[in-house]
Amino acid sequence: MKKIFGMLMFVFLLVFGMKPWATAQNNVQMQMNMFKDVSSNGETTYGTSFDVSNDVLKNVARVFVEGPAGRRIWVNNTLNLNGILLSATNLSSEQFNHWFPEGGYRILLSPPVFGKLVINMTHNFPSTPAVLYPSDGAEGVPTNPIILWAPMTGIDSLRLQLKSDAGFSLGIDLPTNAISYRVPEGLLSPNTQYDLSLGGKKAIDSGGNGSVTTTLISFTTSQ
Repeated sequence: MKKIFGMLMFVFLLVFGMKPWATAQNNVQMQMNMFKDVSSNGETTYGTSFDVSNDVLKNVARVFVEGPAGRRIWVNNTLNLNGILLSATNLSSEQFNHWFPEGGYRILLSPPVFGKLVINMTHNFPSTPAVLYPSDGAEGVPTNPIILWAPMTGIDSLRLQLKSDAGFSLGIDLPTNAISYRVPEGLLSPNTQYDLSLGGKKAIDSGGNGSVTTTLISFTTSQ
């Protein structure tokens, strides 16, 4: 009888997409964020991301994401991935409010033993960061500039990023009361355009879920 019961359980797990070795009690790391990106000319776009990750995710058969309007999407983890990112970017205000309204969101896992995320998300974004130097479109900027911005309040984290078309990328987390950052000597190339983003995040829970407002500018270094 025990042998028959064991065989039935194995068949049940296979039929319902559950992995028979998924017995670990560790939780998968899950996070949801909403984004507001503001260019120097005031053009604003919005986005949302659902991020699930760590090696425990390899034991998850399916990831569900549900929104407050009853919309649902799921991903079958047939490749034993240890990271899945679902995101929507470059949305207009109308698109963002329609597809991602305020309210309850859930990330659910199958098997459910690996945890879930239930969160009440709002559109209460932080104030837009104001970069003072360099200005958008500036040329002849030193290759080791001191980037300056106005003091920010009401945020729980601050991140500065620099990117170039040549593939250069720098991302650094800074204290929330910081108002400047000196780029190390030799990091930037001369006569090169860089995209700069400065984002302040307002968390709504201890897991770091929340909303981010980011200023986007570009500048070109001196020859």
